[in-house]
Parts: sequence; C-alpha cells; structure tokens
Amino acid sequence: IPDCQNNGSCYDGFCSCPYPFRGNSCEIVPGPSCGSFYCFNNGTCNEDTQTCQCTSSYKGTYCENATTSISPSIRIPSVTPSTSPSSTSITPSTSPSPTSTVPCPAVTERITAINGLFQWPLTLYGEEARIQCPCEQSPELTLGLFAFRGCGQDGRWMDTDFEACTGEALEAFCKDGTSLEDVFENFNIEELEAGDVAAIVNVIANSVDSNVVNNPMLRRNTLTNIDLLLSVDAAVLKETSEKSETSNRLENIFDDINVNIDLAEGESFAAAQANFALFAIEMEIRNIPSAGFSVSHPGRSDAEVTIPRSVFGSLSTTAARVSSAIISETIFSGRNISLIVSSSVFSLTLYILGETVSDMIDPVSFRLTKKMNAAENMRMTCMFWDDSDGLGFWSENGCEVLRETSEFLYCQCDHLTSFAVIQAPSSSSTTPSLGTAAINIAAIVVPLVVGTLLIITIVIVIGVVIFVTSKKKGNSRDSLEYSMAPTSDRSERSL
Repeated sequence: IPDCQNNGSCYDGFCSCPYPFRGNSCEIVPGPSCGSFYCFNNGTCNEDTQTCQCTSSYKGTYCENATTSISPSIRIPSVTPSTSPSSTSITPSTSPSPTSTVPCPAVTERITAINGLFQWPLTLYGEEARIQCPCEQSPELTLGLFAFRGCGQDGRWMDTDFEACTGEALEAFCKDGTSLEDVFENFNIEELEAGDVAAIVNVIANSVDSNVVNNPMLRRNTLTNIDLLLSVDAAVLKETSEKSETSNRLENIFDDINVNIDLAEGESFAAAQANFALFAIEMEIRNIPSAGFSVSHPGRSDAEVTIPRSVFGSLSTTAARVSSAIISETIFSGRNISLIVSSSVFSLTLYILGETVSDMIDPVSFRLTKKMNAAENMRMTCMFWDDSDGLGFWSENGCEVLRETSEFLYCQCDHLTSFAVIQAPSSSSTTPSLGTAAINIAAIVVPLVVGTLLIITIVIVIGVVIFVTSKKKGNSRDSLEYSMAPTSDRSERSL
C-alpha cells in the first residue's frame, strides 16, 4: 500500500495525486507557478509571456512530455472510462501515447440535476479532481461533500461523479433552510442517501457547543440522532465514507463532547448507543502510576489501550483529559477496496493543558476484538485512520502487530488516533521476494534433475548388462560343457 503524500488518494495500490503534485507517492512538487498552471520537470516560467520554458529532455505546454524514449521520472496513470459516473476507476498505464498526456483545462460545469455549479481546475492526465459539492442557496454551509471528475486522454474530461451531492435532505438544507429537527421529523431515515447523511452530520457538527454538551436533554438528542444516522443501510454509509468528510466529522463531534463536558478531577463520563459508545475521564497526572494506565469502556470488550507514563514527561500536577470512543466500522470504509475493516473503530485522544498529544515517546499498546477471521490470502493487521487528505484513509504507518489470538489482535502504535483491525492482502505470502523465489525454484528443480539423471543412468546400465550377457551367451553356446566356472560382470558407478 503506497504512502500517498500531499493529500493524494490511494486507488487499487497506487496514488491519485491532486493537482499539481506528481509522482508514485505524490511526493514530487512542481516548479514555479506560471499563471494558472505549473511548469513540470524542471521547466521554468517566462513571466512576460506566462509560458513554460522546458529543458531539452521535455516539451509541451507544461513540459509534461518527454522528447526522447527515456523512462519519465513521473508515473502517469491512464483513466478507464466507466458507464457509471460513480465508479470511476484509474489504472496504471505502461506506455501512454504522447498525445494522451494533455491536461484537462479548467472549466465551469453546471449540472441541472442538482442545479449545481462546479469550477473544475486544470487537471493532469490520469488524475482526478475533487471539489466541494456546491450549496448555492447557502454558500456558508460547508457540507464536507465532494464531487469527483477524472481527466482522460487527449485532455478530455470524464463524466462527473456527483452522487454525493444528491439527496432530499441535502436539498432541503441547501435550498429551503430546513432545520435539523424538521429533517428527522419529515424524512424517512431508511431512505436517506449518502449526501443526506453527510449533510446532517455536518449540521450536527456545527451545532455542538459547550451548551449542548452540558445540557443532558440536548446532548441525549444529539447522540440519538447520530445513532439513527449510523443505522441506515451499510452501502449508504460506505458511500458516505468514500465521498465525504463524514468519518472525520463524527470523530470530531465525539471528541468535542468528551472534551467539553464538565468533569471534576477523578470524574468520568460515559454514554452508549447501539452504534457507538463514548467515555471520558479527568485524571490528575501525579496519581498516574509509573507503569502507565489502561483505558476501556464500561461494559464493552471491543478495545483496551495502555498509555505509558512517559507521555506526560516531567509534569506532576496538571490534569489530563482522556477522550475515547468506540464507533461502528461501517462509516470508516475509506476508498481502498482491498481493505476490510474487521473490528469496531477505537478512537483515543489525550489532552494536556488544552493541547492534544499525538506523538509518543514510548508506543501505546492496545487490544482490539476481532469481528471475523482473515479471509484467504489476507492478513490481520492494525491500522489507524489518517484524515490528512480530508476524506480519510487507513494506514499502517507507525503501527505493528504484537500477537494474535482467535479473539483479539494485540498491537502498538507510536501515536494516538483512531485504530481498527484491518484485513489487508497478504503481499508477503503471495508475492515472494526474488531471493526467496530463487531458493524455492531451486528446491524443486534440483531434486527433479538429480532424480531424472539417476533414472537414466540405471536404464543405461541395465541395457548394457542385458546386451553383454546376451552376446556372451550367443558366442559360447558350443563350449559351455568345457567352461562351467561362473563369470563375473561387475558395474560400478558413483553418484
């Protein structure tokens, strides 16, 4: 699984990079901007003419095409059009034609189905543009929903995937100013689409403040509404996770509740619904033992984490707030279809002096309960939810598996965030290294060769013996009565 940088998204094992970043991991930062675009491959911008001046090895408006047959340092994938705009797929290309690398121009597109105006930026061939769904009647409402559009060959845009921008509740928020209470009263929760779920979560996120958190009735209503949303069809929640910031916003809502609720020293807060559970505790650092402390949810066995004492450094009198949540995995699918979330998602945040603690001096250890066993050619591993690209994706960086039992997976990570048991392809078992493959081939071929030579040698020896014996019998048939002494025919061979 590649580590896609600069907000790149992973598609089937390779990175789709946002403009203007390039490279296998979106690690290549382009040269200087030249008007509304960038010059690539060490090209420079002529400020007077606003054009790119390319080196001798590259040509094109953006210096994007190699002039010789050298292998380009920038990997350019090809886009395979799909009949369904919601299932755009991007696959690597082995030999793109020179004309196929023309970028798609910046365009304005109006989609009448949702009365939405999309401002698509200049996008390079084989890459995918991502912009916020428009909410023209309420532009101040940031929904955290995205439309997607891939750049195909010869600078031609593919069909726009705007499914996340549709839905009756979403339209009610954007056009009619419908309140959250009216949505839950007037809409069938089972008929909500991905855009609806994301829009409602966004409205809830904007409404959660200290007053709501510390009002038992308002807090209970908020948590009940979230639980209703997490009860919709799993396919809808999966699409919501893939095309919006909903997973990240849910994390933030739960964290805001845990952090802003009023707790005295040593006091804790717990709340549980069908699809999630919250837990927070206010701790005095001086009372934390040298071995650290463990956090688990009352009445839940989904997860348990041990936080080392070293995270607090030399502090001895300051209070620390521990914020934890167990969330249904259905809203944390991500866009990598090769990964299977196989446990509840366990979120943990630590606050000291009002600041979050992320990086750890010593790793944090945790135990997660598996909901299923690994499928064929899959392995169980621990991953964390990385929200750096806005949408969120699962990553193994900084985490490792300690051991596995039939029920649990024991792991450790060098940071705090949201964790889960993930089934990932067993690349180590299905794709051996070159050295291992050579040894395996030798282990099979060498015995076969030796055995074949041995059989051939035996057949030759037997044939020689039969031939010599029959020849002697034919030549001495008349003199057998004179020579009754036995003859010796010894054959020696060394293997």
